[in-house]
Amino acid sequence: MSMKVSGFLMASLTFACAVWVAVRVLLPHPVLATFAGGLAGLLPLFVAQFKRGRRVRAFTEQFPDAIDMVVSSLRAGFAMSGAIQMVAEECPEPVATEFRILFEEQKLGLDIRQALLNFADRMPSTDAAIFVTSVLIQRDTGGNLAEVLEKIAYVIRDRFRILGEVRTFTAQGRLTGLILAMLPAGLALVLSVLSPGYMQHLLDNELGSMLITVAVGLQVVGFLT
Repeated sequence: MSMKVSGFLMASLTFACAVWVAVRVLLPHPVLATFAGGLAGLLPLFVAQFKRGRRVRAFTEQFPDAIDMVVSSLRAGFAMSGAIQMVAEECPEPVATEFRILFEEQKLGLDIRQALLNFADRMPSTDAAIFVTSVLIQRDTGGNLAEVLEKIAYVIRDRFRILGEVRTFTAQGRLTGLILAMLPAGLALVLSVLSPGYMQHLLDNELGSMLITVAVGLQVVGFLT
């Protein structure tokens, strides 16, 4: 993301203040307004986490092909640095960016070991950690790196296939959880439209506002769980 930390914090503060003012004007209870403002302030964080997860998933999908390219380059006689450069030039994003940074770091004089460790730190992926660990062990102990990486690519593809099957098998349960999380809010909206006076008693009463705040909090916890 191109947004700086200052802009990110300002967006969070703006969302929180705007929602707090809106809820405070519509409802008399300050606790509910504070809770809603806090959730709104977390919205940029949720967006960043979503984009981060999407980028990691894209990297994981492309990583076995990148390792295959490294294996082919090594068997063709390239050094490890040349194989890394090949991936940086030929693979799609985001794999190309990460390997380009890896190549430029070691090209500018950083030890290849540290450059690989930086690569694993930047990309929070188990597959990247396995790749880095294998390369570092091979550098210390020797052996056929191309063969080791070929097996790693096979394992990564198999892991990705199994994770896909797990998501397929649990799709119904996850959808049920989403429906159950949205059901109370939907029911409250329907009741507000069909019988405004019925819901107004709950909103005007201080105890009712507290109960709504607690209920929303429990719904969020239940959904995350």
